[in-house]
Amino acid sequence: MPGTESEAPWPRALETALDEFRSNPSVKDVPAGLIERIVDELGKLPPQSIPWAGSRVAAWAGLWHQPDHLADRRGCLIPFFRPPAPPSPMEQLEACPHVAPLMLFHHSGYFRQAALRHLARLPNSPFFIAALFWRTNDWVAEVRAEAIRAGSRLLEAVKADAIVGAMPYLLSRELAWERWDLSARELLHQSLARNDVAEALASHLASTATGPVARTMQLAMRTPAIDEALPTLARSAISPHVRRLAYHALGTAQARWPARPARKRTAYGWTPRYEYETRALSPSLSLDHILDRAGRDRSPIVRRGALDILIQLSQDPTPYLPLLAELRADASPSVRQRADFLIQKFRPGDGSRP
Repeated sequence: MPGTESEAPWPRALETALDEFRSNPSVKDVPAGLIERIVDELGKLPPQSIPWAGSRVAAWAGLWHQPDHLADRRGCLIPFFRPPAPPSPMEQLEACPHVAPLMLFHHSGYFRQAALRHLARLPNSPFFIAALFWRTNDWVAEVRAEAIRAGSRLLEAVKADAIVGAMPYLLSRELAWERWDLSARELLHQSLARNDVAEALASHLASTATGPVARTMQLAMRTPAIDEALPTLARSAISPHVRRLAYHALGTAQARWPARPARKRTAYGWTPRYEYETRALSPSLSLDHILDRAGRDRSPIVRRGALDILIQLSQDPTPYLPLLAELRADASPSVRQRADFLIQKFRPGDGSRP
């Protein structure tokens, strides 16, 4: 059997189902129930497994070549007795479109393009959402174009939870997949802009404490659909990093997200970094309220973020001296240092610099 990485999760039930698929002489002989089993097992895989899982499915199911059926007729010396060619795999796919979800992982770009064209519905799982967007980064241009058309046709019917489950991975790939063009990015952002998806994403950000939740929050800032959830995220998100990002966006009235990779020259050479883009927000809370809530948050990460808002805005901290005096005695050294800086930045009473 094809070799597999020992550290990668690979369900035994999926392995058995793919063995059974490979044993069928043609696609038309594959039972619909077997494809449903394979799709269900693949749907249990995490979306970030799509690069290695896709190639492994193709190898295990034998999706790597197109047989030459004309070879069966070339040895016949009497043309009238040549047997008719059996249906080609492409013709079998067109006759049996229920195998299209599995053909998304075929090694041939012709099959991947045909599978996207014949896909009647997208399975409701984060793995297959990631598989569709993975095809928008395919190395074959025709497959990329067909994937965008399929996404425009199918994503509206996909459940919000499935899309949100794939978002942490897909948002991080937006800065890494070099073959993604503007159409693919717009397809992702349109999916994120759905009201039910935005609500489900806000619920995910509020209730998740582990994983790349802060990175997901930062990358999701590009879409206005998340703006209404910012006060709730600032108040009740489990992750202090999410609360800090929400307070910072509300306090500065500005959403900020990494837009493209870049490099910065330092004394030690070139250092990777990101260039950021911003968009204005309509403030829904007063700055006094935001600083009071953030400055008294239970996490020093959020309290430090409240002082960063004041530093970025370069505002006279005199109205906030009671809060600064309280934070000057904070248990966190980084919070105390910022409070000292702001207290010493202006002389109390006249607002002039020392």
